[in-house]
Amino acid sequence: MLSAYFLSRYARLEFARNGFEIYQFASHEPPNGLEEVPNLLDNSGFERLTVKGSPAGWLAYGSPAVDTGGTKSHSGKISVLATKSAGVYAKVPIEPGQVYTLAHWTRADRPDQFARLQINWLTKDLQPGDVST
Repeated sequence: MLSAYFLSRYARLEFARNGFEIYQFASHEPPNGLEEVPNLLDNSGFERLTVKGSPAGWLAYGSPAVDTGGTKSHSGKISVLATKSAGVYAKVPIEPGQVYTLAHWTRADRPDQFARLQINWLTKDLQPGDVST
């Protein structure tokens, strides 16, 4: 099994679905490490808050807790506590046939906790399509 570090340095993700990933390997290391690509998420680090105290550019369901103390964040000062009934999500426009890479940082405060990142794919008419977890 190849390490995540090796794949991030020498391969490009071409397709991923249902736990399967297909990579294209480069014949040499990319110049200056990984190629910089634009982040499609607005306020991806949650550092900008609305006047109501929720992350700007994100939609909430339930009442997720927003921590501004910086002790629970990966970087910066803001973190969001998601539960079964509360969290945040973003709508991101994509182009059919393109490959997108998603990275996120998640932490647990106690043993036996877990997190799930879910992507709901919508049709151009905003109807439910596939789900990636």
